Amino acid sequence: MKVLILAAGQGERLETLTDDVPKALVKVLGRELIRCQLDFLEDPSVTKIGVVGGYHAALVRNFLSKNNLPVDFFENTRFEQGSILTLKAALDFLDDDFLMMNVDHIYPKRLLNKVVKQAKGITAVCDFDRPLVEDDMKVKLDDHRHLFQIHKKLPQYDGGYIGMTYCPADKIALYKQAMETTLVKLGEKTSVEMILGELATRGEPVHIADTSGIRWLEVDTIEDLQKAEKALKSHPQFLA
Repeated sequence: MKVLILAAGQGERLETLTDDVPKALVKVLGRELIRCQLDFLEDPSVTKIGVVGGYHAALVRNFLSKNNLPVDFFENTRFEQGSILTLKAALDFLDDDFLMMNVDHIYPKRLLNKVVKQAKGITAVCDFDRPLVEDDMKVKLDDHRHLFQIHKKLPQYDGGYIGMTYCPADKIALYKQAMETTLVKLGEKTSVEMILGELATRGEPVHIADTSGIRWLEVDTIEDLQKAEKALKSHPQFLA
């Protein structure tokens, strides 16, 4: 399974921390977010990793090279737009089963095994046991527990998307077609998650990998960063 990490964003809500570095290089207890992702992905199920940079892309590229981290690097020069263009910058990399993920999430290693075991067709990774706030990506399921709708502003929802999508090799062409349709319908400022909504609209089953019961961290704001560092200090085994 390949993994593509979307790491093009500036991270404006991290204030001065991203004045001169991208979100991917913001440190949590001394470890860069991109390093946290790569640690998480040290698993036999992962065959190759790609990273898409954007804001201060050269810094991310140099960090990966300097630390001899075995990844393929891509650049989205239009990173000010939506994350769907970040995905598009690395389309050629997606030629086998792949997991796509955001750089600003910190996951414990046991979560990857749970995702891999549940991956079936195109799969959205979600949980159903945390309170969601306005900025969280929300999902509504159909009667078969497939994804029916996904959006931050859903008035009714069943759970939350946790920043990962799995796609098997035999569904890649369908996924890429849905990406192009999403671009036409919603424009370049849309988020990559809207591809899942387009697939659901087409009647393609978008399966759910349920990771409820496993806590993870997001680093999107200064407050998030402080909470993440507190959690990691308080629970030394958090990332296990």
